[in-house]
Amino acid sequence: MAKNDLGVIESDKEFLKLEKRLNKIYKEAEIDVQHKMNVYFAKYQKKNDTWLAKLKAAENTDDYPQLQKDYQKWLKGQVFQGKQWEYKKESIASALTNMNQVAVNMINDTIPEVFQFNGNYAAYQLEQGAGVDFGFNMYDSAAVKQIIAEDKNILPFKKLDKAKDVKWNFRSIKNEVAKGIIEGESIDKIAKRLSTVIPERNKSMLRTHARTMVTSAQNAGRLERFKDAQSKGLEMEKEWFCTLDGRTRDTHRLLDRQKKPLDEPFEIDGFKIMYPADPHAHPSMVYNCRCTMNSYMKKYPPQYTTRSARDDNGDSVLIKDMSYKEWEEWKNGGTKATKPKKTVPNVKKVTNKQEATESLKKIFTDVDDDKLLKLNETLVVDNVNQINALNARFKAIKNNGSYFSVNSSKKAFAYARGGFRDGKSELSISDKFYKKLDNYIAEETKAKKSFWCMPFDDSQLTVYTITHEYGHLLEAEISHNRFDFDDFKEKNSTFNLALQTKELVKEEKKQAKTIMGEILDIAKENNANFDLENNLSRYGRTNDFEAFAEIFANSQLGAPNELGIAMQQWLEKEGF
Repeated sequence: MAKNDLGVIESDKEFLKLEKRLNKIYKEAEIDVQHKMNVYFAKYQKKNDTWLAKLKAAENTDDYPQLQKDYQKWLKGQVFQGKQWEYKKESIASALTNMNQVAVNMINDTIPEVFQFNGNYAAYQLEQGAGVDFGFNMYDSAAVKQIIAEDKNILPFKKLDKAKDVKWNFRSIKNEVAKGIIEGESIDKIAKRLSTVIPERNKSMLRTHARTMVTSAQNAGRLERFKDAQSKGLEMEKEWFCTLDGRTRDTHRLLDRQKKPLDEPFEIDGFKIMYPADPHAHPSMVYNCRCTMNSYMKKYPPQYTTRSARDDNGDSVLIKDMSYKEWEEWKNGGTKATKPKKTVPNVKKVTNKQEATESLKKIFTDVDDDKLLKLNETLVVDNVNQINALNARFKAIKNNGSYFSVNSSKKAFAYARGGFRDGKSELSISDKFYKKLDNYIAEETKAKKSFWCMPFDDSQLTVYTITHEYGHLLEAEISHNRFDFDDFKEKNSTFNLALQTKELVKEEKKQAKTIMGEILDIAKENNANFDLENNLSRYGRTNDFEAFAEIFANSQLGAPNELGIAMQQWLEKEGF
């Protein structure tokens, strides 16, 4: 791009206008929810104040734990129960959905303007680049309406499924109340939680859609103009330009400067996409995309000398023209180097059972090697190589008393016990399933076809289960690192070991629920119409622990669905 791309600049301006308007309406939603909650809680306020006074008086006494439980029981059984509460939840959920519809209408009203401007800007680029007047007609609102009428799919207009949206908000209210009660919050704090967290979550989802739809309209307008030029006899190709900053996803970074005929998709890692933020492409290629697309004419090749990039403040600046890779090297060598991505060390692959056994002994304190050597060699080699590859990146297994065993279970392929409580992990596989390769493949294939397990690339069939089990170990490690054990011991110092263990089990479940909530929030931000049932395997619906392990496997084995993509994003946020 020979100068700052005016089409991108104008599209960004439209997005910022949208963002301001979204901020305003969801601030109004926050105030509305707070008011509704204040009205509802008014009749409970006197009794709540009495409870809080009792709790304050009992602080640092033996009576406090039981009193806290009684208060939680009162909240569950009296305040957040009954027809009036159900009506209030429905009222808040419906109000938020109505606000979401207003936001959707705002976005849908904006994208034709983005399409129009970028279609005209593409014509300008073509004529200026070639120094030739090609006789393009300017797009106006009437022309855009005609284009839309002829092709209903050309612009990514969003439709809000109100019933689903109300249901999602209803469930969010229920979940946030449960979290507040579990965390020992008073009704005032729960009201504050509801008035801030849920409107913010709705806003975040719509903001993601706005960003994506603006980018989609920007590039759809350009592609339509390129087709117009091609119809005039010009030899045209389209060229992908990713955003030069550290937030660009790997697939888009690798697409940078790829050229394709107008009617062919860009391709990377098995994904196909017609233009940046193409709404018909795989969601992982679409959401939050900030890339753009320009024309390439063989007869009038562009003479790039500069290119726009994002500096550390997110502002557009001019730099010497370069590819993404060259830009990344430039940034890392400059004074404002972006933080380099974590690299995973290369792990030497094992080729036989003996090597596999010795390799496991490097990460496990104890290995059931005699039984391991009796299993199918292909399965042993594949699974140990997968364990090593995963552990090189995630480091969930530590050589501090961890144990790898072979069991005789006739029901489960394998099981894992994470080190949430003591930092020690156990990973065990069944000799019934790992002795014969054909039997293993048949059982795993059956599980995949029945959606008992998550989707995965067929080449990864022999390592699905071990990846799932590693997910358990990873979640336990993350939960262990998040949890304040010193605080727990202090609060439960009067309990005997059995009671402390029981409480720790509860805490581990709470951690798992919180983590799953974070992953689901990302999935819903990516797609407001996200459907859990169609994305989470039947086994994953058993509980939060199995859900995490299933989604983790899906995220690592070559065929991530919407949940797998959300997991990848969540893992990146966690620093992996």
